[in-house]
Amino acid sequence: MKTALYFSGLRVRRSGLPSLMILIFALLLCWPPQQANAQRGGGSYKGLTNRNGMLVFNSKESFKSIYQQLEAAIDAQDRDPNAKSGPVLLGDCEDDNAVLANFESQMGISSLRRMYLVRECEDLSKGLAPEQLISNPVPDEILAAFLNEKGEMQVGNVIYLMKTVESYLLITDGNLRTLRALQRGENPGKFDNVEVHDNLPIEADFDFNYLDENTVQFLYTGDPLPRGSRFFWNFGDGTTSTEESPVHTFSSEAKRYQVRLVVTLGGTTQRDGKGGLIRLLISVGKWTWQYLKCAPLFKASETGNPGEICFQFTPLFNHPVVSYHWDFGDGATSTAQNPCHTYTCDKTYLPKLTVVYSDSCGTKSFTRWVNVNSYACCANNAKVHSVKYYQAGNRKIVYKQGQYYVVGLFTKIYTKMKNYKKGGIFGDWSHKKAKLALDRDGDDFTKSAEGCKCQMPYDISDYKVVYNKWKIVMNKTLWFTQAKIAETAPWKVRYLVDDNLILDKTTPMTCD
Repeated sequence: MKTALYFSGLRVRRSGLPSLMILIFALLLCWPPQQANAQRGGGSYKGLTNRNGMLVFNSKESFKSIYQQLEAAIDAQDRDPNAKSGPVLLGDCEDDNAVLANFESQMGISSLRRMYLVRECEDLSKGLAPEQLISNPVPDEILAAFLNEKGEMQVGNVIYLMKTVESYLLITDGNLRTLRALQRGENPGKFDNVEVHDNLPIEADFDFNYLDENTVQFLYTGDPLPRGSRFFWNFGDGTTSTEESPVHTFSSEAKRYQVRLVVTLGGTTQRDGKGGLIRLLISVGKWTWQYLKCAPLFKASETGNPGEICFQFTPLFNHPVVSYHWDFGDGATSTAQNPCHTYTCDKTYLPKLTVVYSDSCGTKSFTRWVNVNSYACCANNAKVHSVKYYQAGNRKIVYKQGQYYVVGLFTKIYTKMKNYKKGGIFGDWSHKKAKLALDRDGDDFTKSAEGCKCQMPYDISDYKVVYNKWKIVMNKTLWFTQAKIAETAPWKVRYLVDDNLILDKTTPMTCD
C-alpha cells in the first residue's frame, strides 16, 4: 500500500526510500517557510520582498497591484458573516482583519497596524474607555500593514519614513544609512536626499536682509509659529544654525549658496512648506553687494482674500525712482509702486519688478517666487478636528473621517467607525461585533482642466455593510494623484448598527 506525507502543502509518496530520508528532504524544501515566502515576494505578492523587516515594493505599480489584491480580499471578508477573525491578540481580543493578519504573517513583518491593535487590546483590558485609547496615526489599515513598527516602507527607489500620514519623510535615493540616521533623530535638513512632507497646518518660510556684502540676516516668517519649535538652518557653506532667525557671514569669495531650513515641532514632527525643504539661493560677495545697492527688492503678502497678493517695494537704499513696472507672471501688469493683484489660479508664479532710477542705478529688475492659494480648497488634507465619540446606553462608537495624500502614491478618502460595548463583571468596554452599515454622501475635488483650481467634483458617495464585525471602514482611492476638499462641501455620514440608526451627521471639513 502506498501512503502520502504532507508537509506545509508538499506531498511526498513513499517509493522505497527510508521514511527518515523523505522527512529530511521535505523539511529542507520547506524550511524556513515564512522567510522563504518573504524573500520570494510573499507567495502570490509579485514584486514585493521583506528586507530586514522592511517591505520593499519594486515599483509604484507593484504597490498598487498588491494594495488592490488586499482591498478586494478585505471586501469579500466583510461581506461574509462567517468569515474567520484573525489571531487572538490579547485575552479574548481578536484581530478583526484576518486578511491583513495573514499578509503580515506571510511576509514576516511586524507591522504598525498590529502594534496599535495590541496596544488597544492591552488598554481595554486595563479598563480604559474608548475615548482614552491611542488610535493609529495611519488611519488606512492596508497602508499601516505595509509599514513596519518603525514606520518604514520602500517603493521603487524611494524610502518612506511615516510615523504618521500627516508628517513624514522621503529618502529619494533609497539610502539605508540615511534612514538609520533619521531614525536616530538626526535633522533631515542636513541631507540632500531627504524630502520633508507635511499635511499639518503650518508653513515654514523665511525672508532675508543683507547687512553688508557678505553678512545676511535671516528672518523666519512661517505661519503659525507654535511654541516648542526647533530650527535647523543649512547655509550651504558647511555651516549650520539652530537659531530661529540667525545672522550669518559667508566667505568673502563671490558665490551663490543654497540655504535650506527645516522646522521641527515637539522634537519629532517634521514640517516643511510648499511641498519640500525650504530652499533659497543667496548671492554674496562684492559684485553682489554692488548690484543689491540698486536692486528693486520687494515683498509679497497674502491678504486673506481668495488669490489676492499685495506687493511692497522694499529697496536697500532710497534711490530716486522715475517709474515702476510690475509683471505679475500671469500676463497682468501694473505701474503702481505697491500694487495688489488677484490671481485666478492656485499655483506658484514668478512676478518681476522693473524700476527706472534717475541716478546712476539706471534700470534694474528683480524677481521672486510667489505661492498663491485661493483658500477655496484645502491645500493638502482635510479632517474633523479630532476623533468623535457617540454613546447610546452601553454602546459607544468611535469614528473619524477625512482625507490625506501620500506623495507619489495616492489620495485616500476615508470614513471609519469602531463599535464598543460596556459589560462583563467589571463593566469594562470591549469590542462588540454586530451588523454595521455606513452611508456616506458628498463630493471631493480634483484639478480643473486648466490645472489651477480644485473645482472638478469627484463623487465620494458610497454605502457599505459588514457582518459580524466590530469596525467598518470605507475608502476611496485616487491613484498617483492629489485631490482636495472644498471648505464649503461638507460630507454627510450615517451609521447603523443592527439596522438601527445610531448617528446621522453632516460634518464640515476642517482644512489645513
